[in-house]
Amino acid sequence: MKPNFNGETPVIFKVAAILSIISVMAGTLTCIMTLVNLGYGPHFIKNWLSSFALAVCILVPAGYLVMSIVNLLVERLFSALPPLKKNILAGVFMAIVMESIMAVSTAANTIGFTDLNVFFQAVFDGFITALPVGLVLSLVMTLTIKPKLEQFMAS
Repeated sequence: MKPNFNGETPVIFKVAAILSIISVMAGTLTCIMTLVNLGYGPHFIKNWLSSFALAVCILVPAGYLVMSIVNLLVERLFSALPPLKKNILAGVFMAIVMESIMAVSTAANTIGFTDLNVFFQAVFDGFITALPVGLVLSLVMTLTIKPKLEQFMAS
């Protein structure tokens, strides 16, 4: 697809960039959470893909809202910090909030609500196990991908 007559990047490319980032992050984290909740077995791929699809359906609208709120709060509460530190702080908050949402949706999909003790244990186990990966992904996103993505979206 060629650029528009005014040299802007077509919207379809921008949507594809965002969806690919969401897919990698949500796919990785829901995979870890599904493995923790169910282990690897004959139905793993089916359970993981359904957890991934559910997480994406929740994360796309929630992510935009959460990102807006987190960025606003970080800017107001930590206005004296340099931009890099504010971005890192916002990235860590985003990782915790978004990973919490994924842990709940993955546990709901893989465990269900029949036994709430088992459900909440699965939420906790999935969240804690995937947290290091989520934080690394968040920092990579904040420090390297986000600046390039902002430039790409502005083009």
